[in-house]
Amino acid sequence: MTVDLPHTWRPLGVRLAVVFFGAVLAVVFLFAWFAFDQEVRDTYTPFQLGTLTFMIIGGAAVGYGVARARIDATAQGLVIVNGFRRYEVPWEQAEVIRLPSGAPWARLRSPTARCTPSPPCRAPTAPGPRGASPRSRA
Repeated sequence: MTVDLPHTWRPLGVRLAVVFFGAVLAVVFLFAWFAFDQEVRDTYTPFQLGTLTFMIIGGAAVGYGVARARIDATAQGLVIVNGFRRYEVPWEQAEVIRLPSGAPWARLRSPTARCTPSPPCRAPTAPGPRGASPRSRA
């Protein structure tokens, strides 16, 4: 099977998990904060509130980085985005893309023997996404 270029593969499960667990954490944090009495909330120092804010922003940044993983197949080659890193692999260097049984994501092997893990081609729990790695050689 082949696909028309350009084509993008994105892991739906990862994005759903980031949104779902981020929303659950936000609801739990807000509920816990407003469940405290006012005198308990007043005992928190600005430093403690700043630390909590910094941790929330850091968690949101990690979630954003995980959710933006993708593989773009273009006429020039593959563009692999893992978190905040971007790899551009020309077709001449994309020797094999494999999704071994039980592997969490596809692996790209190049003639230079460099393997790049590719979360956007995650091992499927349903039959649909499995075709992403063989078809990306289009």
